[in-house]
Amino acid sequence: MVEGEFEPLTNQLGVSGTSYKIQLGLINNQWASRLVKGNNVLASKVYELDEGQSTPNINYIVGWVLQASAIPNINPHQVMKSAQALMNQAKQKLEKKEIKAISSKTQEKFETKHTTSEEEKRKIFQERMKTRKKEKTEMAGSKRILPEIPSAVPTMQKEPQKGQTEVAQSKRPSKYCPYCGRDLEFKYCPYCGKKLT
Repeated sequence: MVEGEFEPLTNQLGVSGTSYKIQLGLINNQWASRLVKGNNVLASKVYELDEGQSTPNINYIVGWVLQASAIPNINPHQVMKSAQALMNQAKQKLEKKEIKAISSKTQEKFETKHTTSEEEKRKIFQERMKTRKKEKTEMAGSKRILPEIPSAVPTMQKEPQKGQTEVAQSKRPSKYCPYCGRDLEFKYCPYCGKKLT
């Protein structure tokens, strides 16, 4: 057994076909692994890192598990699968720890540099709301005017609306029906029904 407190970076992952479990972690800020059976820790090992490496070689972990386990015909391929899964989990956890440490440092710096009073916060909020109101009024003022659909009954010319083109203003009501094409200027006698010219 290695002296020092084991700080787990991964869950315990079983090696298929055996009752052994492997777990990766840190002992005194050095990579370590331990072999567990049930609730008992059978063995632990601390790994020396080669130059330029941030994690131990997986082959070293597999070799140590094969050496420390009591099963003579343990499948090294299954041990390799478990070790790779644990290494990926450990890397993710270390990245999260680094990100949390960086974010907590930057937050502390921000809090110490930027201590704003309640009045300043209120002024900033009011300015933000003013700009939003201005944007809304500018958006509301730029509405489009759509052309009107002709009706079956001719109507008197309406006053030109703001934004209409000269072509729309110069149009007069047509004397022909837009649907059937018949002349609408003919008038008929309400009593006999004959056409008046």
